[in-house]
Amino acid sequence: MRTLLDDLSERPADAHLEPTDEPLGPISVCIVPARDEADEIVGVMLLRRLTARRVAAELLTTDVLKSEVIERVAELAPEAVYVSALPPAAVLHASFFCKRLRPRFPDLKIVVALWHADGDMPKARDRLLAAGASEVVATLKDSIEKLPPAALVAAMQPTDDQLDAAGENRTSSAPSTT
Repeated sequence: MRTLLDDLSERPADAHLEPTDEPLGPISVCIVPARDEADEIVGVMLLRRLTARRVAAELLTTDVLKSEVIERVAELAPEAVYVSALPPAAVLHASFFCKRLRPRFPDLKIVVALWHADGDMPKARDRLLAAGASEVVATLKDSIEKLPPAALVAAMQPTDDQLDAAGENRTSSAPSTT
């Protein structure tokens, strides 16, 4: 799966949404896989979407011990933590992180991303909110919409490529003066 994701990332399908190598400033979003590599891979997709929109984000891999995740979140001091969770048992593993994060970070925005969530979504949402989640989303689009305010503003700004393309369109459509 990881190879497929790496292959897809090399395709310039959305050139204006390519991740940037520029430093984006302090980390505003930390992404935590709920359990395994599948959760991490979807987290990578979210990370790429966020960085392409100039949102400073970091993904904690499954190599990081669950006990170390709390300390890493404290070091990064993000505005939000996204818990990336794929079925099966997505709610169980995501609620584990919410229960560990909430007491230590009572004001932190915790967004649980239940990717491909089937079944009783309202019940899952209730369980996760009770465990300490601030929001529950099911799509990449929804996850972008739940960004903290400053990060959301950054995500909605046009990229340099979009501005360049818009400038080229304006100059190419301008009437010739010669």
